[in-house]
Amino acid sequence: MDSKSLHRRLAMLFVGLVSALAMHVSAADSKVTKTTFTYSVSPELKLDRYETASDSSRGRRPAIIFAFGGGFTHGTRDDARYLDYFNFMARQGYVVVSIDYRTTLAGFNPSAPKALNRFGEALVSAIKTATADYLTATAFVIAHSDEWNINPSMIIASGSSAGAITALQAEYTLVTDRPAAFPPQFNYAAAVTFAGAILSQGAPTIADNLCPVMLFQGDADRQVPYNSLVLGPIGLYGSEYIATAVRNGGGAGAFWTELGAGHEIALSPMENNLYDIAGFLNHVLSGSRKEFSWTTVTLPGRGAYQKDFSIKDYIKANMPE
Repeated sequence: MDSKSLHRRLAMLFVGLVSALAMHVSAADSKVTKTTFTYSVSPELKLDRYETASDSSRGRRPAIIFAFGGGFTHGTRDDARYLDYFNFMARQGYVVVSIDYRTTLAGFNPSAPKALNRFGEALVSAIKTATADYLTATAFVIAHSDEWNINPSMIIASGSSAGAITALQAEYTLVTDRPAAFPPQFNYAAAVTFAGAILSQGAPTIADNLCPVMLFQGDADRQVPYNSLVLGPIGLYGSEYIATAVRNGGGAGAFWTELGAGHEIALSPMENNLYDIAGFLNHVLSGSRKEFSWTTVTLPGRGAYQKDFSIKDYIKANMPE
């Protein structure tokens, strides 16, 4: 990268961070309220809406739809580990919506005959079910956008671990096989995910209409593949794969990777990278985000570590106990 490009990127980052900081200072004392709604009756699924008092003079607000982690076996939408992220973004002026979704791997029996062989099929089904619920929740938010003072063109997909897979899969579904219930012009404004991947039959086609993505993942993650995991025609394609494809295709986004880090990156950015996330989204929503940035972090004193895992390693790491 030449010095001119570097200076331009640094200037954009500075403006974004200053903007995020100014918003945060002005809203630091704003009270965040949580309201619970049922977005699906059969099955019954709920969501929590986190927000500060709406100032209609500032126009409609952006929203973040978040899906929890838990390996598609467990998890809760109001896990205490997510609340810093929810409250921070609510104080930036976002409506944060944290959703339930069905965790169908909870019923998988690891002791059943040929369980190892059947796990892949069960995981594919779990991802598809969770994605369907996520899209239903998105439709619910769009339907209530007038009432909630939300701008439906500024809805961000987000999630942790299994929820990150779900959020990315929802975006990938919209741009490759759009459900009939969604208007043709709708897309997420951006996706912010923590240790996520895309499920695809064959290598995923990262279309030029994929929304800007901000991806966080460590290269020693044994639960979600950092690059890709292919079993027959089906594969899981992780953050490095997606980031490379988006960047090579001229798409917009950011990839934050920590060398030697494992699956803890599914949580740690929601504490350590809040201003990075706010700055990225400020650029995207203002229409000024036109490039892809790649940030690699190496922690001091990090020794040798394993980063190449077999299919069996991933299955064992995700198999319900």
